[in-house]
Amino acid sequence: MTLKDAAVISGILAVANYFVGFLVGYSYVDVKGAFGDFVFESVKYLGGAFFTTLVTLAGLEQLTKRSKEP
Repeated sequence: MTLKDAAVISGILAVANYFVGFLVGYSYVDVKGAFGDFVFESVKYLGGAFFTTLVTLAGLEQLTKRSKEP
């Protein structure tokens, strides 16, 4: 898996996690009342989810490469 592939997968998973894990805790009234806070928390969540998955996939790729070496 290339880094580009890992980044695409990480992006897809981050967006999916955002909808499933983050947005369910907010209502329209919450977002409307504190939009700046909502945007900030959204960026933090998406960034954390993306980079956590990216580092995990990159690490797993290195681990599988090492296990295939003679």
